[in-house]
Order: sequence, then C-alpha cells, then structure tokens
Amino acid sequence: MLNKQNRISYRNTVRDSVNQFRINLNYRLLHVFSKFTACIDDTEREQDLSNELPQLKCMSLELVTVLKQRKVILNVGGKKYTTSIETLTRETDTFFTAFFSGQWQLAIDPNDNSIFIDRNGQIFTHILEWLRTSIVSEKIMQDATLLKSLIIEAEYFRLQGLLEILVNECFPDGTLLQSQHKKI
Repeated sequence: MLNKQNRISYRNTVRDSVNQFRINLNYRLLHVFSKFTACIDDTEREQDLSNELPQLKCMSLELVTVLKQRKVILNVGGKKYTTSIETLTRETDTFFTAFFSGQWQLAIDPNDNSIFIDRNGQIFTHILEWLRTSIVSEKIMQDATLLKSLIIEAEYFRLQGLLEILVNECFPDGTLLQSQHKKI
C-alpha cells in the first residue's frame, strides 16, 4: 500500500512539475511572442519612416528656402533695418547663422516684430551693405576711424570674408611695418 501511495505521490509531483513547466513555458512563449510582435511593429514603423524620408527631405528643403527668404526687421542700436535671413546668413559660421539656427531665443518686439541687437546701428549699415553686395566702399577704406569701427563690428558678427578685406587694407603685407622699416 505504501508503494501505491508513493507512486501516486510521485505521479502527482511529476504532474505538478509538468504543469509548472507548461505554465513557465507558456509565459516565456508569450514574452517571446510579444517581443517578436514589437520587433515586427518597429520594423514596419521603420519602413514607413524610410518611405516618408524623401518626402520629409523635400519638405525640409522647401521650409529652409521659405525661411531664408523671410523678411526680418533688425533693430541695431536703435536703427531699424529690413532684410532677409538669406542675406544675413550668406556667409557661413557667423553670428547670424547661429542667431537664426534656433540655438538662441530671439527677443522679438511685439509692437513691430523687430529683433534687437545691441550694437552700433550706424556701422551696421556697412555690414549689411557688404552682406548684400560683397563690396566695401572706397569711402570706408579711406576713413581710418570708420575702418577700425567696421573691423570691430565684423569681428563681433564673425564675418571672416569682410575681415579679410578690411585687415588686408589696414595691413597690406600682413604687417604694420612700412616697406622702408622691413629688414631685407
């Protein structure tokens, strides 16, 4: 009788173990299936995004074009200037490319939508003219005080192209020495 009870007990233990194994297996299969389903969903989303990518790139280019052509009003030292973002960002790696890149919070005057820049408004006329034309007038080149002021502003706005022109005018041979003072 004890033997029969042992067998029944053993059978019950085995049955319980098998049932526990099935429960664990079902749980793990369900977990694997949910991960597999999530992976398929991610793959489908990735495929959808890659299908939309060319359209998004096209829209991005259109948006950049529209934004660059957008009119902007600058209040530089109390003097107002109207120009385009395209003009201001003509040269790369400048104050203006950073300014309009979204890195800075622009303080826009609610009355006239102008953006205030605390710099010399009179000198900015020449900065803007150079950005529009890439030309520095002879009047500037002949006026040492104006030339120095323009160099200061060009440095502030990080306009390397303008700085090269102005510095070459001040230091034609890259030096303050006049030719008679140079060692031969």
